[in-house]
Amino acid sequence: MTEKGTQVIYLTATLPPTLQPAFLHAAALDQRTLTICQDEHTTRSNIAYWVHEYKRSTLHNTLTALVATKRKKYGPKAQTFIFYISVNKTKQL
Repeated sequence: MTEKGTQVIYLTATLPPTLQPAFLHAAALDQRTLTICQDEHTTRSNIAYWVHEYKRSTLHNTLTALVATKRKKYGPKAQTFIFYISVNKTKQL
């Protein structure tokens, strides 16, 4: 698509920084031609993005508390999307 001049955006919030070179290689991307945005914000007031750091041993409790906090703040009908390292690992949670 980039050969046709189409903008391509990769949302890689769950990609560990150590794997970024492998991702760029696998996607056949040349880092010299990229704009990599980190810690950016959306202009949509009803959407928020962030990376929440935690200790691996506390994942379940941290996630439970985080979702409970968001439900209390935004109500039970609000949606929370959790992006984790893989689909299978996310389903296990």
